[in-house]
Amino acid sequence: MPGPARRFARLLLTFVICTSAAVPLLPVISSAVTRPAPGPAMEKYVSPRGDFVVYRPVGWTVTQDASGPGDWSISVDGPHGQLQSAITARSGVTGGLLGALAASCRPLKLRCPDLAVRNVRANHDRTRAVYDFAYTDRARGRREGRDWLTLTRSGCTLRRCEAPAGRLPQYKDVLLTILANVRIMRGGFGAAGHAAPARPQPLATHRLPDGSASFGLPAGWSCTDLRAGLFIARNPRDGAAFMVGSVDVMTPRLGVRVPNVPVSPYLAPAQAWPFVTRAFMSDLRYVSAEPLRDLDAQIGRVYTAGPVRTASLLYTYRSREGARCRGYTFGISYGSRLDTNWKFWHITVVAPEESFAAYLPTLAAMVQSYRINDAYARDYIARGMARLHELEQQTRTTVARNAEEIHSLMQSASDERQRSQDWLDHERTDYIRGEQDWVSGVEGGAVWHTDAWGTQNTYTGQSWEGAPFDYYHYQGATTGGDLVPIDNREIYERVFK
Repeated sequence: MPGPARRFARLLLTFVICTSAAVPLLPVISSAVTRPAPGPAMEKYVSPRGDFVVYRPVGWTVTQDASGPGDWSISVDGPHGQLQSAITARSGVTGGLLGALAASCRPLKLRCPDLAVRNVRANHDRTRAVYDFAYTDRARGRREGRDWLTLTRSGCTLRRCEAPAGRLPQYKDVLLTILANVRIMRGGFGAAGHAAPARPQPLATHRLPDGSASFGLPAGWSCTDLRAGLFIARNPRDGAAFMVGSVDVMTPRLGVRVPNVPVSPYLAPAQAWPFVTRAFMSDLRYVSAEPLRDLDAQIGRVYTAGPVRTASLLYTYRSREGARCRGYTFGISYGSRLDTNWKFWHITVVAPEESFAAYLPTLAAMVQSYRINDAYARDYIARGMARLHELEQQTRTTVARNAEEIHSLMQSASDERQRSQDWLDHERTDYIRGEQDWVSGVEGGAVWHTDAWGTQNTYTGQSWEGAPFDYYHYQGATTGGDLVPIDNREIYERVFK
């Protein structure tokens, strides 16, 4: 058969075979093709400031944090916070890919110490990495997720998918779809750097009722005095606040329960803050939690009665009213060698999340206006810790006594600490105010009071003003005889108690 005829016959045979097979094969092919299960309904979300656009499943919440043009985050959370897709940008990251990896894991590690990172993989030039992680959340149980880390010119960008343990593959498609549909608008986040800077509100000097401290207070704010040097200043319109507080905590080792005194082992500030605020803050998430090791060493030179830890904490949380807020806390955890009690001291500013950046200059000015003398603070700690050391020595000599005797001793030690605290508070208050009390031995024990204006006999009301009689120059001489300064606890308790 000639070549052209052979080719024509082959084509004709192929056509006949395909045509005859098409009819029976069509039902088979149709039955083998299945449509994918429909995903959740999506809706477009535009941030209130126009920084970004994201497509999210209906009913999911979007949270935006932005502390500066190079530091921001976007979180899209499912119902009850069980599922999450998030993008975080950080500036000023050093140490290359390893430094960026450590900085990205540090906030979660501080909140959940059992964080485990595995399957870390990096590209050949070490500018990108992907890894899996797992941890246990106190409220949401066991969690797992995957991070994609990318180095940038100014820092790094982290993309995260997170779900309950064992369920990440089930929700991977929807979580990745959310990440793929985040669009940062032109000028988004960085535009804040070119906008007119927020200005602090005018502050009026506010003095606590006992005169122990003073600070600047904006118009319309209220202040609640807690005790010497401690307070809460709040804007009643939106809940923004500036506070200085202290919480005394007993450890389980002490074996006693006191009403309104929390019980917990000694905690570093990053763990102590969620513990002491659990009644006021929920869903607390750290943006950064930076231990201040150099400051630990400085305070430790004076505070020698136990461990001391300091930290700078930036976080978001949900208030009791359900509003999403942002806060900053500088906290110090003071421990004791006997591990029977510890104290958490803090200075904190908070505001609604959407207005935190606008509030920041005012809050910073309020913090800077709060006056505490560093030398006095060191002396205050040294006096208190010397007395605590004496109590610890007494406790060691009686540790072999029976349980009833030890319980009685602990109660006595608690009473003694309270009396010591009263004396130290009196001394600290007088130091902050610039005042001094004196007692006369020839006038029936009359108490004289010296301040920045002069000296007054508190029994008769007679006073002398001027430089020779003010706090800085007065030496205790009167027409009725020399006065003895009330500068030790024995004289203080004899005169005032």
